Amino acid sequence: MKIKRILTVFAFAAVLAASAADDVVSNIKCQQRWPWNGKVDISYTLKESDSSLPVYSVKFYANVNGSDVFEMLDTVGDGSCGIVIGAGEKRLTWDSNTSGRAIDTTNMKIGVVAKEITDEAAYLRYNIASKTMSVSSTLTKATMEAAQTGELWFRRVEPGVFEMGSPEDETGHFNNNNNEVLHTVTITKAYYIGVFELTQGQYVRLFGENISNSGSLDPNNTFPLTNVSYVKLRGENFGTTWPQYTDYRVDADSILGKLRALANNSFIFDLPTEAQWEKACRAGTTTAWNNGTAWLGDGAGSGLSNSDLDNLGWYTGNGGSLHQVGLKIPNALGLYDMHGNVWEWCIDRYADNITALTVDPVGPETGNDRVIRGGAYNEWAIRSRSGRRMHVFKADCNPNRGVRLCIVK
Repeated sequence: MKIKRILTVFAFAAVLAASAADDVVSNIKCQQRWPWNGKVDISYTLKESDSSLPVYSVKFYANVNGSDVFEMLDTVGDGSCGIVIGAGEKRLTWDSNTSGRAIDTTNMKIGVVAKEITDEAAYLRYNIASKTMSVSSTLTKATMEAAQTGELWFRRVEPGVFEMGSPEDETGHFNNNNNEVLHTVTITKAYYIGVFELTQGQYVRLFGENISNSGSLDPNNTFPLTNVSYVKLRGENFGTTWPQYTDYRVDADSILGKLRALANNSFIFDLPTEAQWEKACRAGTTTAWNNGTAWLGDGAGSGLSNSDLDNLGWYTGNGGSLHQVGLKIPNALGLYDMHGNVWEWCIDRYADNITALTVDPVGPETGNDRVIRGGAYNEWAIRSRSGRRMHVFKADCNPNRGVRLCIVK
């Protein structure tokens, strides 16, 4: 049925949220584009929450002539994947050309139905095929395969204080220019970090190609993506400006730019900061390994292998080659391969001395080297410790470089 293209402003009205007592949604507004091209810009406000990063489920409805009510699909922006992170004003765009209805814009209302589901959202799971986001309270064996291939799973990390760095008597402690000195760091806002390193199969499903050395187009390939640089991930232009612009801007043609577009720009996928990475890796521990095991007194020169690391990650001491994700024991948050397998990029530029950066640190504003963390399959044990810091040139590509994605908002 042909859509009426009437050049008038939409009527609008607020619709109660899922529970009228909650008053989750307010200030719903919509405005057609001028000149009219079938697209409508919508804004709405979600109530503040006790959570530092609340999660809401949302749906959008149109009411035409008081009787024709239908769900608005083909939206782009906040909530278009079915989930919204964070309170406050949200914006999205709806393309009415795809609705298959005759739209009379002089008698149309927009409804937003929302419910806070923070307590249920220990995990966020993005379905690559349907481009939708859902929540889960647990990752089970039944969902493990999907979490490594057809979906992207993210674990919630709550805000808090932790000790970043390593004690001086930890084997491998690297104290040149104070770059592993223990210091207290506060993360003030919750965030979501990948349960697994991004796999080659996930990349194939997302983009139809494979930039890793293997070049395999198998969508079920669960080896981590490799040969990925910071520049490929975020872009050479906007992508390298962090933290001058802390709005997480990236180049549209970068991996992260294209991933955000595939998710209808409903989420900001990015890299974790170095502090976010270490807090997630440690999962409450203060030891060399994130299972709570210390490694003390051996000296840096003898740190080639460690029996405790054998159970947690892949490195030179137990194979020396790339392995499929998720084969080792996860940490207390359920995160796999934080030790070994591939180095993981962080968003920060590298600074030798970070002990003064104690609250939501974002790294220095200048420099071409970026931080990598976690060690790799072809590295010694000392380089896979929770507190170990390394840095490489932003355009560096290597078979032992990979990525663990993060959702920041």
